[in-house]
Amino acid sequence: MTNTPYKRKKAMPILIVFLLLLSVLAGCGSSSDSLLPGGKIPEGVWLPFDESGKWIWSAAEFSDARVEHLNERTEGYAVSSNLTARENAQAFIDLMNGTQKELLGAVKQPLSSDDPIFAEFDRGTELYWIRMSISEPEQYHMATVSKTADCGYLWFRLYEYSKRDDYFYSLYRIDLNSVRALEQFFEGLEKEQDVLFAKPVLYLYPEDELDVSVKLAYKGRLAVTYPAYHDGWQVRAYPDGSLINRADGLTYSYLFWEGIPDHPARWDLSEGYCVAGADTAVFLQKTLSELGLTPREYNEFIVYWLPQMQNNPYNLIAFQWENYDKLAPLEIHPFPDSVLRVFMVFAPLEKPVEINTPAAQPSFERNGFTVVEWGGSKIAYSR
Repeated sequence: MTNTPYKRKKAMPILIVFLLLLSVLAGCGSSSDSLLPGGKIPEGVWLPFDESGKWIWSAAEFSDARVEHLNERTEGYAVSSNLTARENAQAFIDLMNGTQKELLGAVKQPLSSDDPIFAEFDRGTELYWIRMSISEPEQYHMATVSKTADCGYLWFRLYEYSKRDDYFYSLYRIDLNSVRALEQFFEGLEKEQDVLFAKPVLYLYPEDELDVSVKLAYKGRLAVTYPAYHDGWQVRAYPDGSLINRADGLTYSYLFWEGIPDHPARWDLSEGYCVAGADTAVFLQKTLSELGLTPREYNEFIVYWLPQMQNNPYNLIAFQWENYDKLAPLEIHPFPDSVLRVFMVFAPLEKPVEINTPAAQPSFERNGFTVVEWGGSKIAYSR
């Protein structure tokens, strides 16, 4: 573990609050082993709570959230999308503000790995990373949850984008009941179906060098784009798929976005495939090739999705077509001659289920200016 915040994009302070405020002291040590110099908070050190122990921001100020299980990182997508819902955000704050916490230590950068506050946290087993940000001022927050045999810890970091040398660290101790409550809350969110549209990527293949404009009329909020989406992408595209972004002059392999829908998507699960987790790689290689992806494209698809699927006993897999086009319409100029959009939804299963196998899709032919996209979502499934 390092003392540098993990830079995966924004997240929201609701989660950390849950842990910070959830820290009931029973069975988790006492304040006698505080790491605060002289038992006092150092002057100028930022803390996420006011003097009454309340979180200093409201749910309306949170701009984004992502939670990841450290022992199963792929779970983060289903959780993070649900945390953006205002009702979930407020439930978090209400719960956290109604509990106690024990502040063990608070320091300001620089911080070394042998600092007592770091060493105390580092003896625990990490469970979650929580990334968050608010826009005014533009600040980045990072929280990590860990636990030992008798208690839990919350390690909290903050910096402002405009002052990246100013890092603040605080360490709170929470009891195991609070850690369990956190896990139960996350598990409940993971069962919901309002999930992230994860890593749709767009490849552009013109016959000759071509200036291309791409706009996405996504029915939701764009959480991440690369390169940055400034009311669309303006690129110079080349036959090999490489792109030069007009905004920064840099070269890219494809256009990338992730988004959170305004409303839960209604996926078509009337047809699909039930695949054993161990067979997922072979299934995707064969099926994606048949759908029209090249080896380069389907290998990049598999590298992204396989870690989330191969260790599940089974996966229900269904490819979406017209309904995905309705949720994320594309506007491309000049108009492409051939377009292939492959969007997969999958649900982890403990036991196999019966599902109708879809008819074979028409063979995709790449004629003229070709656009290819792939992406997916992890969902919950119940009959």
